[in-house]
Amino acid sequence: MANTENMTRRYYQGTKAVIFIYDITCLETLFEADSWTRDLNLYLTEEIKAGMPVQFVGNKLDKVKRNLEYLMELEEGQEDPQAEYVTLAQAKGYTEREGFLPPMQCSAKTGEGVDAVFHKIAAEIIGHKEKSSNWSCSVL
Repeated sequence: MANTENMTRRYYQGTKAVIFIYDITCLETLFEADSWTRDLNLYLTEEIKAGMPVQFVGNKLDKVKRNLEYLMELEEGQEDPQAEYVTLAQAKGYTEREGFLPPMQCSAKTGEGVDAVFHKIAAEIIGHKEKSSNWSCSVL
């Protein structure tokens, strides 16, 4: 167990930003965010976490769009038997509570929104770097 913790601690060493990916089609994956946040609090110092961008990204946007037509055909008041989707409002509630960046959505399958996620996090890292006097970055 101690060996695993040492590996995990090293994994977080030098972290400049975090991207959490959850599955839009599975509400349970958003509930796992609490354990991800606990890991951040456990393995990163307050100094490192201060202002560090944390981005939540909902993946599988393509599946949600494919099912949109089906969902629109449901009669008013009828429940979707597959209603396990994570809404942006649900994800936003979590990110606001934790002080993270607003959530984004993408599809790794089609590529939709992927560039936007990386552009956003890169801009946040650069912005954080400019505000911080003790920031350094090395490329291996």
